[in-house]
Amino acid sequence: MKKLPLFPELEEYINQCKWEEENYSKSTNMKKYDELERELICNLFLEKHHREPSESEIEEEKIELFKIKYLIDTWIDEYFEQIKRDNENSATKKGPRNQ
Repeated sequence: MKKLPLFPELEEYINQCKWEEENYSKSTNMKKYDELERELICNLFLEKHHREPSESEIEEEKIELFKIKYLIDTWIDEYFEQIKRDNENSATKKGPRNQ
């Protein structure tokens, strides 16, 4: 299977997540999150392919989840930045308020 090239920002985000996973000790909550994530991946894979995923397939699916999370986070950030800019522009157009 050919590996597709990633956007530099996305690749940096994925590498950062991997670095954090490798370099920070995991709390009980993170371990529970990892277990739930793995269970979700396995269940979705089983439903889609009608078989259990291999370890490499699980890792590939985790990367796909990272991509989705990154895109959602980026969209949310851009959305709120646009709202902030719109509010600033709106306030500028109104001018100083009369007291």
